[in-house]
Amino acid sequence: MSKESKGERNRLPYAVAGLMMSAYSCFDLVERLLPEALESFWLRARMCQMAQQCIELCFKGVLEYNHIRFPHSHDLNRLQELLSKSNLKTPVLDSDLLDYLTAHAGPFQYNTLVEAPSEKSMDKILDHCQKAYEWAEEITGFNPKDYTIPIIDL
Repeated sequence: MSKESKGERNRLPYAVAGLMMSAYSCFDLVERLLPEALESFWLRARMCQMAQQCIELCFKGVLEYNHIRFPHSHDLNRLQELLSKSNLKTPVLDSDLLDYLTAHAGPFQYNTLVEAPSEKSMDKILDHCQKAYEWAEEITGFNPKDYTIPIIDL
C-alpha cells in the first residue's frame, strides 16, 4: 500500500513546517487587514508588523529547509544577505522597504510604536509579503492544506 493510499503525505521537517505555517498565518492576516488598515493608524502599524513577521519567517523557513544556520535576528536585509551568500535565489525586494519593515519587528511586543505607513505604501508592503511567501512556498514545497492545527476546547 502506498503512502498516499494510507492518507499520509510527504511532510516537511517540523521546524520548516512550523516556520512556513506561521508565515502563512501572517500573510493571511496581512491580506485580510488591508481593507480596514487603510482607515486606521493602529491597523496599518500592526499590518507592518505582520508583514515583517511573514517575510522573516519565509526567509528562515528557506534557510532551515536548506540546513543553513541563521542568526537570532529580525533584520530582513541581514537574512536576505545570508540567503544570497548561501547561493540561494531570493525574491526581488526593496531593501529600503525591508529596513522599514524591520523597524516594525518588535513595537507591539515591547510597547513602542513606530510610525505607520502611508495608505499609498500599503499595496507595496502587501506585494512584498506575497512575493516572499510565494517564493518560500515554491522552494520548500509547503502547502498549508497539508497541515492542520488542532483546536483544543478549553
